[in-house]
Order: sequence, then C-alpha cells, then structure tokens
Amino acid sequence: MAEFSRNGCLDHWCTKAMRSKIEPLKNRRSPSDPDAKIAKMKDGRTHLAHKVEHAVDMETTALVAVTLQGADQGDTTTIWNTVATASE
Repeated sequence: MAEFSRNGCLDHWCTKAMRSKIEPLKNRRSPSDPDAKIAKMKDGRTHLAHKVEHAVDMETTALVAVTLQGADQGDTTTIWNTVATASE
C-alpha cells in the first residue's frame, strides 16, 4: 500500500512543484531577498516583491520622497510613512 507523507501526497509521486503548492504561502522566502513579502498580482497570482511608493510636489512635479514598503501591506496603511518622509 502506498504511503502518504504529512503534506498529503504520495511520497514517490511528489515533485518539488507539487510540494510547493501544498505548503502555506506565508512560509515562502526568497533566497536572494529575505525581506520580500507576498504580493497578489492583478491576475490573481502571487509573487515575492516589494512596493515602492513615491511622493511628488504637484507645483514643481519634483519627486520629494521615495519609500520601500512591504508588499503585504495596503496602501492606506503605508501612505503615512511616505507622507512623513516627504514632509522632512
């Protein structure tokens, strides 16, 4: 009889791709960038990424601040960091 592993697939049939679909997304880490967070793309896929926010002076159209935020945070929570950086 076939043995099932703890992730629910047959040991001899499991491939790396199958195991990666089973493991929780929150446990994924980028080996080249451990600070990257999970971002959901418009088409529904997920990627490990960062979110860059920038503030522009409307009169001069000059870039006054650039901040790097976690991709797992919403715009309404990270805007205050960008505003504070722009006001300095």
